[in-house]
Amino acid sequence: DTTSKFDELRALTTKYDRLSKQYDYLLDNNNTLITASARENKTLMDQLNTMQTRLQAKEDSLNTERRLLERGQRRVNELEGVINRKDSTVAYVRQKVSDALLGFNGNGLTVNMREGKVYVSLENSLLFAPGSWNVAANGQVALENLAKVLAENADITVLVEGHTDNDAYRGQSQVKDNWDLSVLRATNVVKILTKNAGMNPERITAAGRGEFVPLVDNSSEENKAINRRTEIILTPDLTELANLLEGDK
Repeated sequence: DTTSKFDELRALTTKYDRLSKQYDYLLDNNNTLITASARENKTLMDQLNTMQTRLQAKEDSLNTERRLLERGQRRVNELEGVINRKDSTVAYVRQKVSDALLGFNGNGLTVNMREGKVYVSLENSLLFAPGSWNVAANGQVALENLAKVLAENADITVLVEGHTDNDAYRGQSQVKDNWDLSVLRATNVVKILTKNAGMNPERITAAGRGEFVPLVDNSSEENKAINRRTEIILTPDLTELANLLEGDK
């Protein structure tokens, strides 16, 4: 009976030891799993934080780009507005000039728009006798009509260019060549334009281009007649546009 009790105790002890070892194993395994899980959770949290940081940086960058694009679009809209106003002014002035000089169209005078400017081109046959820089009576009437329009549009700057053909000038001693002749012709046109009280001399310039800016080659008398001309170039005030562009620098 004692032996039986001893065997039973030994069996229980063995079972206890086995269970204790299993418990220790399970405990160690659980601790290992907990540690691994904690490391994995930390890794995941670190990755999540990194991702959130990157996403925030990307969002900040996109917001900055959006603000820059919006600002750029506002500048584009402002520039387009200024350009549209300039183009409207040029078109208006061109029409007013065409109306004022209607009787001279086809008689040595043309009005057109190029590069945002109005070009009034007057053939020498309308303004000057050959070799002369004195404006003919009919030409004076045309210039006086033009001056009335220009006086009503004070924000338009005026450039008067004299042009000749390539024939050497032979005339009065005070004029040496085509340079001199083209300058004198431009100057006399300016003097007639500025007789109008509304024409501020500060907004008008006289320039002589001589024979060096021909419209066509000087290979025939007809072509030479085309090149002998006075061009009055009307430019709208670009101050507003220049200020906008300067602000972008």
